[in-house]
Amino acid sequence: GQRDSENFWKYSTKLKELDLQKGLDGNELDELNMHRFLEFYKETMTVSEMRENLRSTGAIQGNVRMIPITHILIFKYRADWHHLVNAPQGDNKAEIEEAQRKLDQVQAA
Repeated sequence: GQRDSENFWKYSTKLKELDLQKGLDGNELDELNMHRFLEFYKETMTVSEMRENLRSTGAIQGNVRMIPITHILIFKYRADWHHLVNAPQGDNKAEIEEAQRKLDQVQAA
């Protein structure tokens, strides 16, 4: 809900702050900066724990070099990555129009 969306925004902003290569266009972190990200949110874990937790979602296999924000959220919210990659996109025109209408109302207020 609303709280999750605010947290997603905070996570995205912090990730971009820590992404030294892409900055504001960033969407992933290396392991060192991922640990800094986790520490900031008081979710510190060892390298082994982090790797194992990310692999436990099934979204990451093998060596972990760069960790996309989607993988962080999949782990944090125990989401099914199959649902994420198979979610419909682009065929929800009515919902987008309704969201735009609400946004326009809020901005006009």
